[in-house]
Order: sequence, then C-alpha cells, then structure tokens
Amino acid sequence: SPVIVSFDARGNTFTVSRATPHDPQVFALMGSTLMQLGEFNRASRMYQQAVDLDPEHSLTRSQLAMSKLLSGRESEAIEDLESVLTLDTAGPRAGLMLALLNIKRAEFDKGKDVAENLIERHQESPISYNLAGAAELRMGNLVAARARFEDALDIDSEFRPAINNLIEINRIEGNTGQATTMLEKLLALNPKDIDALMTLWKIAETEGRIDDAIDWLEKIPGRSHVESNVQLVRLHLAAEDVDDALDLARELASLHPNNPGVLEAMGRVELARNRKNAAARSFQRIADVFTESSPGLFRAAHLQSLAGDVEGARASFMAATELDPTYLPAWVGLIELDLDNGNTDGALETANRLKRSNPTMGQELMGDILMRDEQFGLAAQAYHRGFMQEPTARLLMRLYGARLAEGNTESVVTMLESWMHANPGDLVVAQALATAYGDVGRTELAIERFENLLEELPDSYAVNNNLALLYQRIGDERALV
Repeated sequence: SPVIVSFDARGNTFTVSRATPHDPQVFALMGSTLMQLGEFNRASRMYQQAVDLDPEHSLTRSQLAMSKLLSGRESEAIEDLESVLTLDTAGPRAGLMLALLNIKRAEFDKGKDVAENLIERHQESPISYNLAGAAELRMGNLVAARARFEDALDIDSEFRPAINNLIEINRIEGNTGQATTMLEKLLALNPKDIDALMTLWKIAETEGRIDDAIDWLEKIPGRSHVESNVQLVRLHLAAEDVDDALDLARELASLHPNNPGVLEAMGRVELARNRKNAAARSFQRIADVFTESSPGLFRAAHLQSLAGDVEGARASFMAATELDPTYLPAWVGLIELDLDNGNTDGALETANRLKRSNPTMGQELMGDILMRDEQFGLAAQAYHRGFMQEPTARLLMRLYGARLAEGNTESVVTMLESWMHANPGDLVVAQALATAYGDVGRTELAIERFENLLEELPDSYAVNNNLALLYQRIGDERALV
C-alpha cells in the first residue's frame, strides 16, 4: 500500500500510516524530507535505519553517505561510498561522489582509480572522463589530463567542465593567450558566462594585472554570486581600496549574513582597518556556522588567531578535534597556537590527548614540541617511541636531528644503517648516515658514502661541501677541487 508520511509545521514530528514500522521506504522518505529541510544529522539517522533494514539498496546507502557529507562527517561518508561500490547494484552516483571526495582530499591516486573504474562501467558518461582528467591534472600529469578531457568532449562537445579544465591546462602551461581566446569565444556566446569571467579574473591576477582582474569580476551582474564578490573584496584590499572593500563587504553581509565566505571577507576588511575585535566577531560567527564540520572549525580557528582571539581560536580548534579525532590539521593548529603564545605545557597536553587516537603522530608532535623547547633528550625519546610504533623515514630523521642536537649521534647510527639496509634507495637517510659517520669519527666510511651519493646527486651543494670537508680532514687534495 502507499506510504504516507506527515510532519508538523517545522518538520519535527513524523506520523506514518499505511506501512509497517519496518518498511525501509518509510525511513528513506523521512531522510529525503529532512535533507530538503537542511536537517542533515537527523536525515542520517533515518537513512541509517533504512540501510539497516535493506543493506543491499545502493541508492539509500548513497543517500546516507551524502547526508553524512553535508553534516561534516567526511570520513564516514567515504567509508559508506566505498562500501556501496562493492554492491552489484551500484550505479554511477556513488562512484562519482567518491572520486570527487578523493580529489578534494588530495588523494588523487584514489580519485583516479575510482574514475577509471567508472569509465569501464559507464563509457558513455563524460563526467567520469572529466574526473579522471581532474585527478591527473592535480598530480601534474598534464598530457594524460588533456587526453581525458578530450575524451569527455568526444562524447559531449559542449560539456563545460571539460572545456574549463582544458582552459586551465593552457593556463598552467603558460598558454594564457590561447586560454583567453577560448574564454572570449565563450563570452561572445554568453556575455554573462560566470565561469569564463572567473577564469579571466584568475589569469589577470596571476599575471599581476589587479585592475583588470577587478574589471572582470565587476562584469558579473548582481550580488547573488557570492564567490566572485568575495574575491572582489579581497582584490580591493590587495589594491589598498579599503573603502570600496568595506562598502562591498557590508552589502554582501546584508544579503548573505551567515555565509562563511562573506563573514571571512568582512573580518579581513576589519583587520585591514585595524579593528581586531570586530574581525574576531565575524570569525567567531564562522565557527558558529561550522559546528558540525572539523575543516570549517579549523578555518575559523585560523582566522580567529589572525585577529588575536587566542581563546576563541583554541575553542574552535578543540571543537574540531572533539568532532573528528582523526582530523590532524586541528591538532597541529592547536599545538602551534599554544606554542606561539608560550604555552608549552598546553601544547604537550594536546599531544598527549592525540596519542589516544593516533599514538604515532602524538609522539611525533610531542617530539617537535620538546625540540622547540630545546629538551633534545626527551624529544629523542618521543621520536624513538613513535618510530617503534610505526617506522618511517620522517620519524627516523627527526630522531637523528634530536640526537645530533643532543650531541649523541652514535646512538642512532645503527638505526640509520638498518634503515638503509632495508631501503637502499633512500637518498635523504643516506645523507644523514654519511654525515653521522663523519660526526662519530668514522671518516673513511663517511667519505665512501658521500662519494656514492655524489654519483646520484652530482649537483648537490650539501654533498659536495661535506665531501670537501672530509677530504680536508684527511689532507686529501681533492678538497680543493
């Protein structure tokens, strides 16, 4: 029988009729309605119940992932999307979302793999080709990226994202003339083409033509396109037109009072006017908007710090770590905030808290804090604990640096040797080992190591300089060469 779901005026109360209480369709419909109302956390709960009742329904599981994404739970959304793709019934939607998220998170290899998998399953879609090209573009593979964008245009010659990306490649390669020609052709067809105007702004600003960049942005009509107007505020500030920036920021604030970009623009204008308290209030409102997003809270905290609002920044960083204990930028930001304000004990306390969810990174950050405080022995102990938990070249190099500062290089030589035995191609650690041999008086071994490195890195100033000093130590005339 048909399902009827009714709500009160605010969408807070559900009444379900003509359906069993265990019908997943009911919960999915509730979730969809709550999504339209902007109640993303409540929508997630409804979709989760639908999925629990029907785990094989790929569309509902995709909707669950979207609700989590919109409520700021990005990591959970990615896990859900990855699970959807294991289903035989999975359509392209989950894959497209996952590829986009991976690219957004700078996990370009993953994004490319997902997009290429979509191409195999849905060869008729230009979107998949465009996403594969976007991943290649961000990895710097311009030839492969161009080929994928052209594949997308072979399917749909008017597919605008691929056109925009080809323009971007021309811009990156320095072919701004060709990019501008393509954009002007688009503007000839539509003088109000926002994407074309925005790209022309980027080209002009990249080339240092601030006035031209402002002119391009001012061609975008009205104030409804928030991003272009926010960028226009920034350019007015760059041109030291603080009054124009203030007038525009105030106008935007009246039209979009809770938009984070507008609030940031208003705060930056206030900073330019040396009104830090007013700027801090704008940045606090960004934190109030992003209560369910760790990246948003991190951004707000960074801005609050710029305004001198140390306690506000600390609260936002803390909220970000509590919301998502795996979000490392917030932990690092909180530690740097305390260190910049002379609160070493607070920074160490934060590193200790991080060890609960990420022991290795907690030890590494603790070592960094102690190094900054010139407690080299304790720093070395922290790095060593981290290395024992998860051996990485980065932690080994930090441990070497701490022991070097402590004057106890001998204690880390064996670890450097063991690493090189397992990783003979690691040139960074190889240089550290050669230097360490020199420090502990094993001059012949140090020379041998640096001579080998010179074959790999003939133009390295550090290698040449260290080798010359070692030759000088043993009276070898090659020190002068």
